[in-house]
This record gives sequence, C-alpha cells and structure tokens, in this order.
Amino acid sequence: MRISGVFALIVLWATLGSVAGAQTKDDLLEACKAADGDPAIAACTRLLESRAVSGTDRTLVLFNRALAYRQKALYDRAIHDFDEAVALAPDNARLINERGLTWDLQGSTDRALVDFDRAIALDANYADAHVNRGLVLALKGQLDAAVAEYDRAIALDPKSARALAVRGTAYARKGLYDRAMEDFDKAIAARPDYAPALVLRGRAYASEGLYDRAISDYDQAIGLEPNRALFYGLRGSAFGLRGDYEEAIRDYDRALALDPKDFETLSVRGVAYSEIGSFKEAFRDLDRAVELKPDSSFVLNNRCWARMLANRTTEALADCNRSLELTPNDEHALDSRGFVYLRANELAAALRDFNAALAVNPKIASSLYGRGLIKRRNGDGQGGDADLAAAEKLNPRMTADLARLGFKP
Repeated sequence: MRISGVFALIVLWATLGSVAGAQTKDDLLEACKAADGDPAIAACTRLLESRAVSGTDRTLVLFNRALAYRQKALYDRAIHDFDEAVALAPDNARLINERGLTWDLQGSTDRALVDFDRAIALDANYADAHVNRGLVLALKGQLDAAVAEYDRAIALDPKSARALAVRGTAYARKGLYDRAMEDFDKAIAARPDYAPALVLRGRAYASEGLYDRAISDYDQAIGLEPNRALFYGLRGSAFGLRGDYEEAIRDYDRALALDPKDFETLSVRGVAYSEIGSFKEAFRDLDRAVELKPDSSFVLNNRCWARMLANRTTEALADCNRSLELTPNDEHALDSRGFVYLRANELAAALRDFNAALAVNPKIASSLYGRGLIKRRNGDGQGGDADLAAAEKLNPRMTADLARLGFKP
C-alpha cells in the first residue's frame, strides 16, 4: 500500500530526521519503493548518496526514483535516472519501456519510439510495449500501423483493457465506429473500473451526437476517479454540445479548480459563457486562455466564435485568420470564419469557407447548415433545403441552436 500526501512526508522526515541513525537499509528500500512523490525521492536519494546499494538494488532504487520524478513531471531528472538504470541493466525491457513513456510525456516521440522498439526487440511478447509503440505511431498519424501494434498486444493479452481501449480510439479516428464501440465495450467488460475506457467510449458517443450516453460514461468515470480535471472538462463539453451551458460551466469550474492553468478548459468555458450572452465572463476566460497559450489554434478559434457572437467582427476575423495560419485547413476554424462572414452578410466569402470545411470533413453539420442558408439566399431553394436537411440529420439540434444565435432559415 502506497503512502501519500502531507502525512507521508511528515512520517518520512520523522524517520529520516532525529532517528535516522536507527534506520536500516531495508527500511529505506521499503520507503523508496512504497512511497510516492517527495517521500520516495527522499528515501531513494538517501540510499544512493550513502552508496549503501549496488547491483540489482541500485537499479531498483534508480527506477523507483525515476518514477517518482516522473510523477512530479520532472522529466529530465527521471530520464537521467532511467539512463543510469539502463546502463546497469541494458537488457531490462521494462526499464527501457518506462524510459520511453517518459520521453513521450516530455514530447520526444522519436526517442520514445526508439525505446519501445528496443523493449520489443528484447521481449517480443511485451504487450504493454506494443501498446505504447502503437500510441506513438497513432500520434504520428500512422493509424494502420498503430492498429497492428494493438492487435499484437491483444493477441498476447486478449483481456487487456488498455489495449482494447486504445484500439477503439484508433478505429474511431478511422471512422469505424462500430468496431470502436465493440472494443470499448470489451475493455469495460474486462475491467469495469477502468475509467479511461469509459472516457474514450464517452468521447466516441459525443462525436456521434449521443450526448446522453457520453454523459453517462463520464459520470461513471468521475465516480471512479473524482479528481481528474480532464473528466469534468469532457463532461462539460458534452453538456455544452447538448445545449446545457450552465451545467457545462459548472463542470468547467470543477475542472479548473483542479487545474487552474488548463487553457483549453478556460477557452471552452469562455465559449459557454458567450453562448448565454455573458460576454464579460467569456472574454475574461478567453483572453486568459490566449495569454497562457498564444499559439493555440484551438483557443484562437474559440475566441473567434465568441467575438462573432458579441458582434466584434473585425477582431473575430483576426482570431480565425490566425488560427488558420497555425493550422491550415482546420475545418472548425473554417466553419467559424464562415459564420463570421455570414453574419457580416459577406456571402461569397462565407460560402468559400463552408465549402472548404466540408471538403475536409463532409459531416460537419454546422457548415452544411450555413451553406444551406446561403444557397437559399442566393435563390437555390432546393439545394439549400437539401443541405439544411442533411445538417439536421447529423445534428437534430442544429436548426434550434443556430436559429437562437440569429442564423435562421
């Protein structure tokens, strides 16, 4: 059982302080292995500096301190310890796999991939290393190669909830929603208390417009892990997509209480405020989000939308244009800019953006709706009606939501 929190720190320093002389090597080893964060680092460091450990014991102590450093997001220190541990045990696949995970968390995906390849070369039956390799490949957009790695992991461990869940995510990204849902269901059946699988299934439901099901999955995940800011943020987004903006704001509040500098959640809370006309609160959040992450196309697109709702057309266009400079051909920024132009009655520019968004993603309902409005205004009633019907089929709330914002058929 791991000791954690302030109590653990007090306990550890009591043992390492006035009574340190009575503490044995085994006591310190146990504290190094059993504690989290600062207590583990203190115990492991004391052992290493005393030179009381060598060989396998030193490798284990370095490994445990590396994990503790990683837990505190001190990735450079963690990598340093992993390097020394791997030098002592160069054929230990688990050490190399964990170093790869740390490289990945640090953002060094190429180095992570090298370590996962090496771990698999040492142990071809190491299912977790196959999963990790697949995750890096998926980040690089190589979804087929990622699925092949997940397949290998599942062949080695058919009830691996993690492998099933991430394969489901890859299938969802490929548009294979039935296969994705099958994997999510299997992952949850194999391990009902595995919150990430519930969250991933919830995201898939939300992407399909099944917001009630998504919220139900997020509810269960939050019940299992109530201190995860991400889970509240995702549930808030599902509420927002369902049109329940006040519920969304309450969840965003919970997420930001846990992670006050989450610029993405700040920006979506700003959008939720703008949707209910609370522009003072909206721009407080959105301006802060841009301050925290000035080169986030996601944040700039959100502020573009809020500025459009506040009739700040010139500023809205500046944000959408900057968003598209950072992420060219992003369908969401093209869609937002299309509505900025539509509100300004610049129909040709709006139509160009809606067509560009639909070329990237033919199922973006709001762009279909916007294009339908323009076709109608341009005298193409039949074409406009077809686009509006297609938008309504993809999102039954589309007409009501956009009509409320002034975009009426």
